[in-house]
Amino acid sequence: MARMPFLSRLAIVTMLVTTCFESGVFDTARQPPAPATHALTFGVMGDLPYTFWQRAMFGRFIEALSTDAALQFAIHLGDIKRGGTPCSDAYYHSIRTAFNRYEGALMYTPGDNEWTDCHEGAQPMHPVDRLGALRRIFFHPPGQSLGRQPRQVQTQGQESHGLRTALVENQAWTEAGIVFGLLHVPGSNNGLAPWTPGVGNVSEQMHEFEMRLAADLAWLQTLFSLAEEREAAALVLGMQADMWDGSEPPERLEGYTVIVQTLARLDPRLRPAGPRLTGRFARFSHRPSPPQRGSAAWGLYSSACPDPSSRPRGWTPSSAGISSGHDS
Repeated sequence: MARMPFLSRLAIVTMLVTTCFESGVFDTARQPPAPATHALTFGVMGDLPYTFWQRAMFGRFIEALSTDAALQFAIHLGDIKRGGTPCSDAYYHSIRTAFNRYEGALMYTPGDNEWTDCHEGAQPMHPVDRLGALRRIFFHPPGQSLGRQPRQVQTQGQESHGLRTALVENQAWTEAGIVFGLLHVPGSNNGLAPWTPGVGNVSEQMHEFEMRLAADLAWLQTLFSLAEEREAAALVLGMQADMWDGSEPPERLEGYTVIVQTLARLDPRLRPAGPRLTGRFARFSHRPSPPQRGSAAWGLYSSACPDPSSRPRGWTPSSAGISSGHDS
């Protein structure tokens, strides 16, 4: 019965991405009775690259993040492309190459644009096929992050958990007494948004959803158990979807219902009606926090995530010394 007293003091941070770049800082010394640790700083990004400018700058932007010595690691929370654009292996490889320009360890979880929405656009592709490609390109070898100095991570793909499907992209690691976990929960109603007629069928879509949901629920339990076993100061949970998106009608969020209910069961301070932030429960802020103006990353950031009104007339990737590359 020691489980509930520990969970009652476990801080859970849910990261819901809508930004171009963020830096997260958690001062766990403010969260007794868990052991105090030093403040931890890490980079979080998502929904990037979307535009031509962002694609042109992306590799250098990732590389520039390495110049910030305060960052312990970086996380990309999905959507590595704009929706409706081609979902080719060549494009995926180009993003992996960019991720590997990060000097340290970079962890990634898939978003809807790079697989479940690939039935859209001028070159529709089967979402399940594209998911297989993502796993092959970004998560091999299993248990190793991306980046120039990859770190070992625990991955569900290394353990059966008695499941028919275990997701290699579901990952966990510990840093500064904090357990971090990535959960494959994409947008588009967790992959339930109807596919374009002629691209796959409903039974294929439901089979993928049900297998992934079962794996996600098992992984959630694993993450809470891991945090308990290690007496972690916090559990940081990262996913691509905003499960409480107020702009969507309830029927377009039903794919998240069981996950929200499971979170509510694992931590009673979270209720299915929404993220009621009480006690030490905190939802990770998704307001942009760009690199410091004047830093090595600033020039690349301000061009990769530009304010069109502030871009100099005649600005092009080549004028900034950036190779424009090509669309895949």
